[in-house]
Amino acid sequence: MKSKHNPQSRMGRVLPPIMLDISFMARAIELAKKGLFTTDPNPRVGAVLVKEGQIIGEGWHQKAGEAHAEVIAIANAKEQQKQTLGATCYVTLEPCSHHGLTAPCADALILAGINRVVIAMQDPNPKVQGQGIAKLKAAQIEVEVGMMEQEARALNPGFIQRMTLGRPYVMMKLAMSLDGRTAMQSGESQWISSAESREDVQRLRARVSAILTGSETVLHDNPRMTVRAESLGYQQPLCGKQTRQPLRVVIDGQQRLTPESTFFNGEAQALIFLPIQSEKTALFKQQGVLVEEVAMNNGHLDLEAILYRLSQNYQVNELMIEAGAQLSGALLKAGWVDQLEIYMAPKILGDNAKGLFHLPEIDCMKDVKNMQFSQVRSIGPDLKITCHPLPEAH
Repeated sequence: MKSKHNPQSRMGRVLPPIMLDISFMARAIELAKKGLFTTDPNPRVGAVLVKEGQIIGEGWHQKAGEAHAEVIAIANAKEQQKQTLGATCYVTLEPCSHHGLTAPCADALILAGINRVVIAMQDPNPKVQGQGIAKLKAAQIEVEVGMMEQEARALNPGFIQRMTLGRPYVMMKLAMSLDGRTAMQSGESQWISSAESREDVQRLRARVSAILTGSETVLHDNPRMTVRAESLGYQQPLCGKQTRQPLRVVIDGQQRLTPESTFFNGEAQALIFLPIQSEKTALFKQQGVLVEEVAMNNGHLDLEAILYRLSQNYQVNELMIEAGAQLSGALLKAGWVDQLEIYMAPKILGDNAKGLFHLPEIDCMKDVKNMQFSQVRSIGPDLKITCHPLPEAH
């Protein structure tokens, strides 16, 4: 892995130190993105080693339980017979300071003779959270924190939220027509969006920890909700790793589902949320389905409890919602949705078709849910709209 990214000069001019720093950190962020589909539940991290203005080693974390980015970058430098003594390390997340499945990265940097470490952001994990920085400083290593922090945070919204708030980052996927409809009155919805949009959904699924739906969707559509490796295109080799399937999760407060559904097949692990002391718990467990029992809240399973259980028991960083209007509306109403990914097709479904959200309590403008667009782009004949709910006004 020999890097050609050595931006000492542009158009014949030597770049100032700060611009070189930014360029090398940008390269580390680019490397971290290579682990987009494979690192879960760990964060995506990239690292670059630089000496005398030249990259001598680089790496990214590829899979939980395997070497971290800094260790891979050091090994990469050694493969190229480069001396790491006196080098600078640019890394997108604070080097770890504790023994987990791997040894502390801070120790590896110290042993490698690194004399300066530039860190994009502090690790929000309570097991680290500044301790890696402290260990480096105690070893007389110069440490700088905060370069390109916003870009680094964008790599791991779910990991950061799980560590700071104790719940997953909730991303809701929706497909709709020009008139804001998501299915015909009969429930027929295949296919509103184009083949290109459905391929893009595969990439969204591949990056998340889990996919959550409701029993109505499972009963009506009998979905698999798995990642098809062939749909990931140029990213398919996944750094040589096998395609990771997200955990499939269904909420069944009315206990209508049975293990015979396609949703519970062996392609990927499935989890069902049932009421406390459900008679179906043993039946699902016998079929290898994970079961969690939670309390009812106003006639429905407690959504807050479900989100926190997914975070605490299953290390779910990013959770994608693929559900009907009832569950989608309940999550949006409760304020649990962090991001919406909407695929809008150039079709008109008409007045009798179903809407995206069931929100009967909204009947005047003061109650509307306000959104902020962050990206709109074309995918085949469709538009993909990314937006985020704005905080409620009080």
